[in-house]
Amino acid sequence: MADNFFDKGSAMHRILAIIEQVANSDRPVTPTEINEKLNLPKATIHRLCSKLEDENILQREIDGKRFMPGSRLRQIALGVISNENFRTHRHAILKKLSEEVGETCNITIPDGSHMRYLERVETHWPLRMQFMIGTKVPLHCTASGKLFLSQRNFSWKYLPISFEPAIKASSIALTTAYVSFDFSFLFMCNLICIVIFAYGI
Repeated sequence: MADNFFDKGSAMHRILAIIEQVANSDRPVTPTEINEKLNLPKATIHRLCSKLEDENILQREIDGKRFMPGSRLRQIALGVISNENFRTHRHAILKKLSEEVGETCNITIPDGSHMRYLERVETHWPLRMQFMIGTKVPLHCTASGKLFLSQRNFSWKYLPISFEPAIKASSIALTTAYVSFDFSFLFMCNLICIVIFAYGI
């Protein structure tokens, strides 16, 4: 992005630049971090971020200080990458892989506390679970979701802290009065096993 971008830019250019900074970051960012490359007045960056939050383009992380792509922005991104013009090659690769391993193959992306199916090729088994493209499934219910969580800011020292927000968001209901367990503890153990053995179930 050119240094003189805002010399000739408008409010729309500034908003698009903020969206670009948040979308290109691999973690939630504060308005100050967003502004490191934009050099906007402090009041302006906070006002525009709040406006984008009102429109669901951005949303706040659990700590309330950092911004990440909101539901509306994620839906726009999903619409773009789900466009038929971009699906052909990845579908062909998935189909070939599914035929080689004899299993259903998916491409999923994280969407909040869920994983969203971006592409899917079903196996020919008569008994199988079917999910439509675009379906959202809780992170803790899918192998890809647990694999994603196991690689997120992983640190042995800070493991409970790293996953605390995701674990709290991944609630599970008991189906019988005679079962009692610590879901957070079991979920954490599951993620550690994924890190150690490098695959999720």
